[in-house]
Amino acid sequence: MAASFTSHRREKRGPSERTATIKLGLFKSMPCDVEDLSASGARLILSEKKDLPKHFDLIMSGTGRKKTHKCVNRWQNENAIGVEFLSTKIG
Repeated sequence: MAASFTSHRREKRGPSERTATIKLGLFKSMPCDVEDLSASGARLILSEKKDLPKHFDLIMSGTGRKKTHKCVNRWQNENAIGVEFLSTKIG
């Protein structure tokens, strides 16, 4: 029997096929896949299990422009992580 789950998201997330880069410091970053995306957050898939800091920048490419999102790590298990966007900078 499956456990019930209550979503606390403000918007509905939709599937995404984007890739992104998690910036972990001045010279350190790692690629990830953006599996679900909304205006306020995303679910990211990492190529390997890695503990991420509470706050980091996520750089996504989309329609020819890069967007940098300041993120907070809301949950993480195995190689998936749920993030909330704190701000967005188009650059």
